[in-house]
Amino acid sequence: MGSPRSHCYGEFTFGVKALDSLIGFSLMPGSTILLTGHPGSGKTILALSMCYANALRGHPCLYIGFYEDKAKLYTLASRLGMDIGDLESKGLLLFVKFPVTMSVGDVLDNINSIIKERNFKVVVVDSVTVLLEGARERERAYALNYFYNLSNIIEGFIILVAETPYDYKILMPGGLEFVADIVLMLKYRVERGLIDRFLEIRKARGSPVSIVEIPFTIVEGAGLRLWPPPLLGEVVEDPEETIVVPCSRLAKVLSPGTGKLRRSETILIAYPPDARHIYVAAIPAMIILANRMKALAVSYKYSEGVARALLSESVKLILGEDPNVEALVDRHFTIRSVNPFGMSLNQLSALELKMLEEGFNANIFHGVDVPMLSFALRDYVPTLYNQRTYIKGRGILNFRMFSVVDERLYRVNSTLSDAVLRLRLKEGNGGELSYELYAWRRGFKPQILSEEDLIACIKEASALIKARVKT
Repeated sequence: MGSPRSHCYGEFTFGVKALDSLIGFSLMPGSTILLTGHPGSGKTILALSMCYANALRGHPCLYIGFYEDKAKLYTLASRLGMDIGDLESKGLLLFVKFPVTMSVGDVLDNINSIIKERNFKVVVVDSVTVLLEGARERERAYALNYFYNLSNIIEGFIILVAETPYDYKILMPGGLEFVADIVLMLKYRVERGLIDRFLEIRKARGSPVSIVEIPFTIVEGAGLRLWPPPLLGEVVEDPEETIVVPCSRLAKVLSPGTGKLRRSETILIAYPPDARHIYVAAIPAMIILANRMKALAVSYKYSEGVARALLSESVKLILGEDPNVEALVDRHFTIRSVNPFGMSLNQLSALELKMLEEGFNANIFHGVDVPMLSFALRDYVPTLYNQRTYIKGRGILNFRMFSVVDERLYRVNSTLSDAVLRLRLKEGNGGELSYELYAWRRGFKPQILSEEDLIACIKEASALIKARVKT
């Protein structure tokens, strides 16, 4: 007999951190897991990830395939960062392929023989659809009962991989979804000729699931990554850690009374699309340099080379013709270029969050008007909110640079920002043009800084940064 279901809670893993957080309570000895979805949706990758992750924990895994070739499976695993061969050599993983012509009874007899010889804790059947195709009703019922009880016998869990027809109404004929403790459906949609992948939590006994559909990506060298939105009702607090604003005029607006910013805040820097001055890049650059931060700078408009040149020019505006400019740019900024038209919204969001995991404490997203114009606003806004919440939770200073091509988009960005700095053109009495900076932060009245204020601000920051560079 198997041990009580609560005996080993926390001992097993989905191999995907987000799933452990969301429904890990449901994964316990005696569990039957159904992974279903359309062909090519990622079912085998998730099953393989679960098998591998638990084998790494010392829970031997038996992987049963019918169509899958061993060499191809191992190559796929290697590309996703899983060394299956090493675990196999240690006796922690066994791959067995049965012929598709084998009867249901013979397959189950063979499984019995294998698990008697080795103490497997995880058994994967990929796919149960192949096994049950053409089987008589009595054989199907016997097989489902067998697998459900097998999880208790091995005091581990069973993963049943099943194909779902494209025009599905139920997950699989025969009631497989009703006997499973956990049902995960992997699916994808094609948008603009690109694949958007989603994992749907259809069922998870024992877990209070408030999120049903979660975007995911398949990452080379890392496997399957889920990007769940914040839990319903979750509010992320600003960390207490603060940073210096190296200009007294700007500090009075961004951090009244203290002269310091919370390190997790979101600052929107907006400017006219036809009058983009280097001032707009100098503002985040001066704050990052003054606080000796390491920043990710992502441009949606320019190549990495052009973006780096513009960033270097902004640092030169602050420091003058200082020989340390290029070294400072290399030390404090990692520059990336992203084409939002070349990926789906979920792919773009996943890429942005993955890049931020590389140890940065600040980021600059330059040209965010481009991705906002690339996708439907009703889809982009939740993604933007989730990204902002994720960044805030990691304590990262978040700059978003935006050409005001649409006032509606500007208002959306402003709503989700802690502070707004908007560069505007002002016409003098003689018709001459100059810049002014409209500056606002939540909870305070907006203020206007003149171009002379901006120049003085840059000089003040320059003195502070040069002193810190020398030390």
